[in-house]
Amino acid sequence: MISQLSEERLYYDFVDQGIPAHLTGFGTAGSVNGDMMMAPEKTDWALKKTPGNNKYYREAVLYACLHDTRYDWQCEDGRDYYLYEAINLIADKTYFEDKIIEKLYKTESLALTGQLSGLLYLFARDGSSQAADALQKRLDQYLVILPRKRTYSFRTSPRESAECIAIWLCELYGIASFLQTIERMGEIMQNHPEPNVFWYDWLFDSAQNMFGEKRVMDRLNHKAKTSPGVRCFLDAVFSDRKSYEEARKHRQDDKITCDDLIQASADNKRFQVRSLARRMARTSTSEEICQAAQRIKNESDTKSKADLLNLFIFVDYPYDLTEILEYYALDDGLLKETTLAVLARFEDKRIHELATENIKSNTFVAESLGLLIKNFNNDYRIILDALKQYKDRDSYNFHSLVMDVKNIFEKRNAKQALDILL
Repeated sequence: MISQLSEERLYYDFVDQGIPAHLTGFGTAGSVNGDMMMAPEKTDWALKKTPGNNKYYREAVLYACLHDTRYDWQCEDGRDYYLYEAINLIADKTYFEDKIIEKLYKTESLALTGQLSGLLYLFARDGSSQAADALQKRLDQYLVILPRKRTYSFRTSPRESAECIAIWLCELYGIASFLQTIERMGEIMQNHPEPNVFWYDWLFDSAQNMFGEKRVMDRLNHKAKTSPGVRCFLDAVFSDRKSYEEARKHRQDDKITCDDLIQASADNKRFQVRSLARRMARTSTSEEICQAAQRIKNESDTKSKADLLNLFIFVDYPYDLTEILEYYALDDGLLKETTLAVLARFEDKRIHELATENIKSNTFVAESLGLLIKNFNNDYRIILDALKQYKDRDSYNFHSLVMDVKNIFEKRNAKQALDILL
């Protein structure tokens, strides 16, 4: 039997692809503030007992296999396991396997690579040599392609895609696969001018979790005695860790000031401003925090005011909340955005009103949704509207929005929350 959660996910994948509800084999039940929600009923029975409709299911399941249909792959678990359950309810598994292999060779998406390689791992685990060979072949391709690249796209993340496939091969073949991959990577790294030709933290950590840290290190150190490739890999790992520790110690020793925040912003290092503010919040005394708040009050330049206000995303504002709300009223987009991040630390009726007004007017939707983590008042309708109207799912803000929804619902075990997520 396919699990209930798999049924629910499968139903919504079908509906997303325009499969008519009466063809899905699902019934209807439940609602969110009057919106009818669909609850699945006996998907496996429908797939097996309605052969006239099988083509609809087959194409819907195939589409879900060959596309990443998640809202946000950084927040949601992979769908390979429940999709594989659905594939097993359809007679022609080879049809799916062939299409998945074909797609794996073509895609450059890290998120989709994770789903496709996860599905092929399951095929291989159940005895398919074709699926196992496809995973190995795709990894071999990456080991050839990556050393030739001079730039690496953050969006497609080919280095992480290679790691992802290597991890599934470790699951399939054990520690021997890990050692073989590391040796091959190290041999290429020895003579390559780009020190980051490969990424390996994810692979390395996954191997330690799978096989045990001591066992992995013992095997690597033993193999490094006879393998220049493994020695090169270990040297890179130790060098990276040493650099990280030195940088961390340097950050701890540095004293960050308000002027550092403003200078980083002037140098167009906006993300560094937030990082510096976090460090400043960690090391500043109560007196220094109050001085920073006073400087914000006296600052006439709204950009500098926004830069300094980043501090209070990480530490409580020492004066009246009304002052923060007044900053939001100023006509400056960056200041408004930063102010909303600061307001997320407070619980106040005025903040709830601001959040709901913004979402209803489609203004700073992702940022305003975060205000409801501490100021939630049965706002399921508001959250559903926010998810529906936010169209740019590739943006960083969408990831932030989904994380906020996750944080809101983790605190509330309500049926409406599950209905909205589904």
